[in-house]
Amino acid sequence: MGMRATGTEPDLPQWMTKVQAEASAHWRSLRQSGADPTIHSILARMAQWCRDNDVRTDRNIHPSGNYLRMHVLARKHWTPPA
Repeated sequence: MGMRATGTEPDLPQWMTKVQAEASAHWRSLRQSGADPTIHSILARMAQWCRDNDVRTDRNIHPSGNYLRMHVLARKHWTPPA
């Protein structure tokens, strides 16, 4: 699973770690298929995954791709797998 860039941040909420774990798995799958993914390129799929799996924010909404980009998959929270 991708990790936060620093070890000094508090633990992320469970829904965020679920999204990060799925993003890491999806990223690896894309790399294995020969693709060169970017955070931007996986946002729509990750937002759809959240809706499909009823993953909701602390405010009980399904996160949008933009919300995920800013608060869950930003470099300060998540590092894509190699």
